[in-house]
Amino acid sequence: METIIKSFMNLLSREINHFRGSPVITVSKNKDGTVYMTPLSTILFSLEAHMFTEEQIKFYRNKSIYNRSMVLVKALFNDKSDKAHKNYMDHLRHVSNDFKNPRLKSMALMHDVLEDTPVTSEDLRNLGYDHDFITVLEILTNTYDSYDEYIDHLVASNNKNALAIKLKDLLHNMDLLRLEKVTEKDLQRTKKYIKAYCKIIEKMKGEENDRY
Repeated sequence: METIIKSFMNLLSREINHFRGSPVITVSKNKDGTVYMTPLSTILFSLEAHMFTEEQIKFYRNKSIYNRSMVLVKALFNDKSDKAHKNYMDHLRHVSNDFKNPRLKSMALMHDVLEDTPVTSEDLRNLGYDHDFITVLEILTNTYDSYDEYIDHLVASNNKNALAIKLKDLLHNMDLLRLEKVTEKDLQRTKKYIKAYCKIIEKMKGEENDRY
C-alpha cells in the first residue's frame, strides 16, 4: 500500500505544483515510518493512515469528479498492464469513453479500483466519494468463488449503472483483436464473457419490457 500512497501523493503533488506554480513538493518518510509531504502543513491525511495534507485533500476534492477520478486511477494503474499486455489505463479509458454523464463516466473509469488495488470502500469515502458511487464499484467487484456467481449477483442487483458499465467492460475484454496472439485460454475466457454479456442484455431487455 505504501508504494501506491507515494505514487498517489506524488501525482497530486505535481497537480498542485502545476496549479500553484510552487516548488516541487516531495514525499518523505519519518523514522517511525509515517509518510509526510513538504513543504505543506503538518496536518496530514492519506488513503491508509490519514496522512495527506489538508491542502492536498481540499485541492483534490475541489476537482471535478471525473478529473479527481482520473488522478486516482493514474496513480493506481499507470504501471499495470491488461491481458493484452497494454497499459491498463487504455482499458479504463475505453470503458468510460462512451458515457457522457461525468458521474457515470467516473464510475466506469474506476470500475476495477476495489477489485485490483488495495484501495477500500472506506478509502474512497475518505476521498469524498458518496455511498451510491461506492455501491456501484462494490457491485462491479468480483469477490465470489465463481465468475457465474459474480455475474448472477451483479444482474440481481438491478443497478442500472453497474450493468451498463459491465457491458462496456465485457465488450472491450471480448475484443480479441487487441491480442497479439489468441490462445485457447483466451478463447475460453471470451466464451465466459459472452455468456455474461448475454445475461446482462437479457436482464436489461426484461427491465425495458416491464415498463410497458
